[in-house]
Parts: sequence; structure tokens; C-alpha cells
Amino acid sequence: MAGSRAARLQEALRAAEIAFHADRLDEAQSLGEAARKLDPKDIRPLNLLGLIATKTRDLPAAIAYFERAIRIDPKRARLHANLAKALRRAFRLDEAEAALRLAITLDPRDPMPAHNLSDILRWRGEDAEALALARKAVSLAPVDPRYHRDLGHMLLQVGQIQEGFREREWRWQCADYGPAGRKAFSYRLWRGQPLRGQTLLLFGEEGAGDHVIAASLVPELLAGEEGTIAIETDARLVPLFQRSFAGARVFAKQDPPDPAIAALAPDFQIPMADAAIFKRRRFEDFPSHRGYLTADPEKVSAIRARYRALAPGPLIGIAWRSANKEMGIEKSLGLEAWGPILSGREAVFINLQYGECASDIAAAKAAHGAFIHDDEAIDQMASLDDFAAQIAALDFIVSISNTTVHMAGALGVPGAILLHIHPLWFWFGGKSPSPWYPSLQMIRQARADEWAPVIDEAAAALDHVAPRVS
Repeated sequence: MAGSRAARLQEALRAAEIAFHADRLDEAQSLGEAARKLDPKDIRPLNLLGLIATKTRDLPAAIAYFERAIRIDPKRARLHANLAKALRRAFRLDEAEAALRLAITLDPRDPMPAHNLSDILRWRGEDAEALALARKAVSLAPVDPRYHRDLGHMLLQVGQIQEGFREREWRWQCADYGPAGRKAFSYRLWRGQPLRGQTLLLFGEEGAGDHVIAASLVPELLAGEEGTIAIETDARLVPLFQRSFAGARVFAKQDPPDPAIAALAPDFQIPMADAAIFKRRRFEDFPSHRGYLTADPEKVSAIRARYRALAPGPLIGIAWRSANKEMGIEKSLGLEAWGPILSGREAVFINLQYGECASDIAAAKAAHGAFIHDDEAIDQMASLDDFAAQIAALDFIVSISNTTVHMAGALGVPGAILLHIHPLWFWFGGKSPSPWYPSLQMIRQARADEWAPVIDEAAAALDHVAPRVS
């Protein structure tokens, strides 16, 4: 009977793990609970249930599962490391740090606790120890691409950009890296050599904002390379890129790739962002541009005329929410906190937020007395060319880190980026204005989850904004 129960437990666990890794989380939860009932003292079902709850952000349940497992086996390092992940997501950073330091003591050869502790210390601004731990994780697992990739992001965040860009290249070897990109093309990888009449294919990765920031490298490639530059990008960006990069061939990203790319017979390929390895070795290599994207001038003129007729004052675009699955909650800042920006100001606020936000706007009006114009004629999810024209028509933008700031910076529109203490790698650390976007001031938290000083600084910046003469 005991052998039969052990076999059933093993079978349920195997099935639960398969379902978990396939993102069939309800099925994994059910199988994990079945396994736990077969042997309540086995830590494996408890650990798996904790991982499932962490992934679904049921953090109290995750913490409870891990703590129960630790009571059974307090010397299992990975249990403490997994508990720390749930605690960190719950912003219980002191407890998460303590759990990770214990995990490192229990198993100093495991790279994962060192890696995760480095992330927490970066949140605290303890960059020196954070970077040392990220390097330790790489030394413990030198062929694991995840630790190299994350070391790259850490290096970029602390401003060590040359090594950071090179370490970030490891992302292509990570099993969890989604974009097809280089995996879809068989052309040789470009390593910065002169083209001499050959063709280089650049392609964008991940979201539209990532395509826009990487496109900042295109003008230099067009000006400096004696060859043909082709670009594969989000279909919504094709009209904007064609207008902005007249010397390039621009193709819409699709699966499989547009046959016209193969017909062009590129000699080399590289992700647009990775061209920074050769063009951004120092911060001094970032150009002081006034915008590298060009919105449709007729659309810009028509939109600005519509908005100027609404009320006096500068035209201020705002966005406050991110849908990023990993960091969206941390990056976002609800309009209820925007009082110093929205209250008692002679300005025309324009909604630049994607998704359904009528209730947010209504709540902001009730709380702050602010009128926020929602232009139903423009849908940024459908047309980024229209969205570019909308932003180009404005005097200033204030936004959390999402597509809005990338578009504004690429167009040369002035604004302020509201950043939490541990932003994405491309905002670097302690650099303002943004090296990528000279028109944008970066205002970041000094302490995790403290937004009030950020809002106050953005409000002070708005005090000096006036309608441009146009």
C-alpha cells in the first residue's frame, strides 16, 4: 500500500510539474493538492504549490506553502530562496533578504540565491554588493545564459554599458526568451565590420517601445555604413519608420518573415538593440538629437488645432499604467496620486494611456477636478503613426515607463518619466536627461514605493511649461 501511494504521489507530482511549466496553472494546482494529500509531510508538493501561487501572485498562499515546507525541512536552501521570491513580490524586502542570506549559507554553491539577492540589493541602491553577487552567480554557473543576461542588465543599470551590452547578448540562449528574431533568420551575425556595399538586416524585439528605443541607432548606421540597411519592425511602426528613415528598407514583422526580406538577400543580421555594442561604448557616444522619428506633419497640425480649441494653457499628455506582466504593477502609478500635477493648473491634459481607462479619468476628475481629454479618434494600439502625431502635437508629456515615453523621446517632445527605484535597464542609473532621449527628464524614486516626491518634482517641472509657438 505504501509503495502504491508513493507511486501515485510521484505520478501526480510529475504531471503537476509538466502542467506548471506549460502554464496550465489551474491543472497544476489541482494535481499539486492531490499530491500533497497523499503525503502532507513531503515538501515537494508544498514547494510546487508555493511556486504556482507565486506565479499567480497569490502571495499570502505562496508564503504559507513555503513556510510549511521549511518547518518540515529547515535546511533545504531552495525552500528559503523560493520563499524569498514570494516575499520580495509582496515588498517584504527585509524578510526576503534574510531568507536569501540563509539560503546562501545553507548552500553556497547554488547561484540562484546570490542572483536573487543581487536584485533586492539593487532595489535598496546597494549597487556594489548587488553587482558582486550578480558576478558570483555567473561564476557559479558560467554557462547558464540567464545569469549572464541578468548581469548584463545589472551592469547597464549601474552605467557600465560596454560590458553590459555584451553580457545582455546571452539573452538569445535563454529558453524563456520569447522573440523569434535571430532564430528565424539564418544570415550571419553582424559584428560591427564595414558593410562595403553589403546588406544588413536590423530587427526589433519584444514590444513596440523596445523597437522605438533601438531605432535610435538607425540614423548612425544609415550615415556611417556604405551598404543597404533593412529593418523588420512592428507593422504599426512601418509608416513611421519609412518616413523617418528614408534610406532604409522597412518591413513589417510577421511569422514567417516577409519573403521580400529573403529576396533582398541580406548579408548580415543583428537585433537593432545589439548594434549598441558597437555604437554605444561610452555615454559620450549617445547623440544629442532633437528626435529621430518624424510624425506626419499634416496629422500633427490637425490634432494640435483640435486640442488648442479645448481650453487655454499648454497641452500636456499623460500616461500612468503599464501592462508589463513582470513589472507592470511596480511601474504603474494610479491617477489618485497625481494631485499636484492635475490640480489647479491651467493646462489641457490629454490621455495617452492605452487600454480602458474611462473609470480612471472619471475618478481623477472627481478627486482633483481635472479635465482629461480622451481622443477617441486615436487608437495607439491600432495605429502608432497616429499616436506619434498625437504626441508630436503636445507641449509636454508626463508618463510612467511605457510606449508613451519612448515615442515622445524619439520625436524630441519634452517630458518627464516617472520611474520606480529599480527601472528597466535602458534607463540606466543616475542619468538625467535620458541618454537615449535628451528631451526627457528622468525622475526616479529614492525609496521603493515612495511616489510622492516623484510627483512633486514632475509638478514643479510643469510649472515652467508654456504652449510652444506653432
